[in-house]
Amino acid sequence: MGYQQKAIKDRIIYLNRRENSITYLDAQKTRSLNNPEERVQLNTFLSLIYDYNYPVERIKVCQLVKMGSASKEADIVVYSDDACQSPFIIVECKKQGVSAQVFEEAIEQGFSYASATLAKYVWTTDGHNNAYYEVWPHAIGERKQNQLSNIPAYQEDTSLKFKVKKQTRKLFRTTPGKTAPLKRLFQQPLFLQAFSYALLFVLFLTIYSKMSVMHFPEFYQLTKSYWPKYGIDFRWIYNIINFMAAGSTILLAMQLNFIPLAVKPGKTTWVLLSTMLYIPVWFVGSEFRGAWWNWQHYSDMSHQTWIYLQPALSALPIQMILLVGLVWIAEYQHKHHQKSVQARKVVRR
Repeated sequence: MGYQQKAIKDRIIYLNRRENSITYLDAQKTRSLNNPEERVQLNTFLSLIYDYNYPVERIKVCQLVKMGSASKEADIVVYSDDACQSPFIIVECKKQGVSAQVFEEAIEQGFSYASATLAKYVWTTDGHNNAYYEVWPHAIGERKQNQLSNIPAYQEDTSLKFKVKKQTRKLFRTTPGKTAPLKRLFQQPLFLQAFSYALLFVLFLTIYSKMSVMHFPEFYQLTKSYWPKYGIDFRWIYNIINFMAAGSTILLAMQLNFIPLAVKPGKTTWVLLSTMLYIPVWFVGSEFRGAWWNWQHYSDMSHQTWIYLQPALSALPIQMILLVGLVWIAEYQHKHHQKSVQARKVVRR
């Protein structure tokens, strides 16, 4: 299978054979393959993915590069970070068979983009001839001693976080517009922050639910005299588990800074976050009928942790809405505070 067919199958590109055009799905850019240079650019783009193993999300075609007061278009820019803020490789493509002078001009063009973006490498190609360079900031005009036999291949991150992110992106890679609204939603920082809180909360909830089921016999032996006296049922344990899960989520976020926050909330915000995590599950649990929380139902369940997990998962959409709102308020207040601080500095001057 050729790279084009593989890229189509992997939903990286979309080939319109009738119009002889190619659409780069991640960038949502369509180019005509009637232009020989575009064919070289396409093959180089696919080579970066399948020969050099760079993630498609870090490769931008026809990327605008700011050069002084003007902007010019680099054929391909490869970035070293997922946010595409740090250019790593500049690639200039020319149609096959160009003259040596045109090829040299393309090399100089690549270096001018690298100088403007602080990229580390320049690759110039016409599909047959290739020139690879390391960019030396202290000697930006060097073209001999910094010439390479090839550009560096991508060194893949082997962490679990990266693997999850890679599979998620692969899931959303599809034909243009089909999952665009959902993709845009997952790219929103507010949604990602709220989703991170909710996901961590569910993780703690699952752990505590499993522990509760495992140690329930011992717990019941210690408290069985109180069950009929105070009308205790499994909803009580459910509420304790959810309270512990909410507290653990916030404590972990505070201590380890595990969740990527746009701002650093104060104590009030942390308390509100805990409340937003706990109240929805408490409310949903109270709406479940008594038949759900009794002994017979608990004994008949094949997976007894579901007596605690199912009501909590039902509350997840409500949690997400409340968390998005709260994080938005926290960010808004932070920005407003920053503007006030800046305004006071201006007045003092």
